[in-house]
Amino acid sequence: MKDKEVVVGFFGLSHLGVVNAISLATKSVKTIGIDSNTELIKSLREKKWPIQEPEIDEQYVKAQGFITFTDELGAIST
Repeated sequence: MKDKEVVVGFFGLSHLGVVNAISLATKSVKTIGIDSNTELIKSLREKKWPIQEPEIDEQYVKAQGFITFTDELGAIST
């Protein structure tokens, strides 16, 4: 059996979803944040956070390469 890459998806990017997705991605785990709100996804991609959280910008920099935000609900399917 071939090893598969672990991908973790967070459905719903409220405060907890955003923080947990970024936090896990800083641990070098491929992470996908998914929400049906297209405007929210656009804001997140532009680093316009809908929340107030200490060091979120610094954590997002560490997460680069491991995190994706999308409104495509099927993005996590195998």
